[in-house]
Amino acid sequence: MGVFGPRAKIWARAERRYDNLNSDSQTILCCVASVGEYLYIAALIGHLKQHVRIVVSVFSPDARDYLSRRYTDDKIQFVQAPFDTRESVSTLLKLTSPDHVIISGNEFWPIFLDQLTQRKIPFTYVGLTINGDKKKGKLLIKLMSNYLLNAANLFTHSDKTAERLKALYINRSYHLRVEECIETNRTALPQNILAFISQYEKIFVFASVHKSDIETIKSLIPELTGSKYGSIIVPHHIDYDIIREISDSIELQIPLSSARNKVNGPLLLIDEVGHLQSLYAYATLCYVGGGFGEGLHSTIEPTINGVPTLIGPNHNKFPEVSLLIRAGYIRSIAQPSEAVDALSDLEKQSFNQMEALQALGYFEHLGSEDIALQIQTTLPSA
Repeated sequence: MGVFGPRAKIWARAERRYDNLNSDSQTILCCVASVGEYLYIAALIGHLKQHVRIVVSVFSPDARDYLSRRYTDDKIQFVQAPFDTRESVSTLLKLTSPDHVIISGNEFWPIFLDQLTQRKIPFTYVGLTINGDKKKGKLLIKLMSNYLLNAANLFTHSDKTAERLKALYINRSYHLRVEECIETNRTALPQNILAFISQYEKIFVFASVHKSDIETIKSLIPELTGSKYGSIIVPHHIDYDIIREISDSIELQIPLSSARNKVNGPLLLIDEVGHLQSLYAYATLCYVGGGFGEGLHSTIEPTINGVPTLIGPNHNKFPEVSLLIRAGYIRSIAQPSEAVDALSDLEKQSFNQMEALQALGYFEHLGSEDIALQIQTTLPSA
């Protein structure tokens, strides 16, 4: 965990702003890097908060602020994660006094893990994956194994990781984001977006797109317009430079959802947050961005909604994507020029939520309720 950079002062100040963390209640400390890692364990937290207080330590300052605003719950408190230094870790553990620690994903903090072991605080890794080729994987395992040996529980949704760490008695779960997607209450879409959708028999959603996805958008828009699709573009960040680049690339002025005007053309760009989950319920097909550069965004949401999905080539870090590609529910392309041909293949694909869940091992492997029960066995008796 680095200690230099433009956000160093933010983190340093945050370490001194822990407040109201002392409690007589049993406490579980959840450690996440950003929003995605929190959403991965959201359903697990939902089970545990019925019995204990939850403190969530978030490394990204922006994510911490967003989560604090988005999730208001008396049983959950979001705090800024400190740097992995002995003094900072000691402060966090002293003020939270956790009875158990949950680490979401692959976050690896040696000093923090050492402190947990020394203080005899049980910890659980959830969603642990060891990526990379065989050589790189062996190196990661060598670095982490002494720390992982001290874990109370290890859970992974990756077959490859389960095989690599079988000597550590790792448990196979399904991808826990599945539950969060199933249980999410969709927000109502504004009337102008619903009016746009109602004009078309088929809707294509470009989800969480970046600059690196513009060439794919450019190649698909003429085909979609000719096939009588309505296309909805959702940038990952509300960045008007990207919006301008998208408009320039397809040589069209794209209406913005925030204008609340009636849209007569085949394109709509969402320049507001919070609508993507609801849009998947109306999508016929979608493209999930990030696979040509910044890192692929979640494909769980569209596939759980039964939406055949197109992605770029950079998806090796996501074991669930391989399962969905194998089932035929996701199509990966190596170049934007392949998008039109892939579109034809996706249009022939049809599946429902139950089939997507089956492909993801939902009915075969452990879920958040099973994990919560195992964690609860480590808590001291009331």
